Amino acid sequence: MSIPCEVIEDLVSLYKDRAVQPKTASVVNSHLKSCPECRKYYRIYDSVEYRRAASTLKPPPITTTEAKYAVLSSRLRRYRKRLLAGVATIGLILTGAVV
Repeated sequence: MSIPCEVIEDLVSLYKDRAVQPKTASVVNSHLKSCPECRKYYRIYDSVEYRRAASTLKPPPITTTEAKYAVLSSRLRRYRKRLLAGVATIGLILTGAVV
């Protein structure tokens, strides 16, 4: 059974990640051994994946706007907690007064 190269090219990423069934891996492996074009495609894919994994991307520095937003956000969170605690306390007092 001959599998078209287009199908093998679609399976290369899954094959590389070992996310295929053993029988599928065997078929892809034997096709790669017999087909120079697909072997070349696999080598190119493998080198691109290696470079992508090896690259270290540094996150961009935090801008002053982002820093100000982070401070404001933490203050709002604290304010909301205090407000909620106050509302809950008033609710408990009113519930106790009614009972």
